[in-house]
Amino acid sequence: MNVRRVLMVGALGVVVVVFWVGIVGFLHELGQLKVQHRQAQTQLEQLERENNEVGRDISYFSEPHNLEKVLRAQLNYKRPGEEMMIVISPRQ
Repeated sequence: MNVRRVLMVGALGVVVVVFWVGIVGFLHELGQLKVQHRQAQTQLEQLERENNEVGRDISYFSEPHNLEKVLRAQLNYKRPGEEMMIVISPRQ
């Protein structure tokens, strides 16, 4: 009877250890998943901000006068027949 009790306690001990290792592994994986979730959430927020900015740019540049204003300022755009004058300030 004593041997049987030792075997039962030993088996129970093995079950408890296996269960404990499983819980520890689960908690570790849960922590990693929380970190990944936070990173994904941060990336999503950044992409949403960029998407809103691109949407504003599309809306702005869909107006021909806005597009022309930027082309003239940044790329020296001129219409056919127009003359362009570039003013260079003197060096100080």
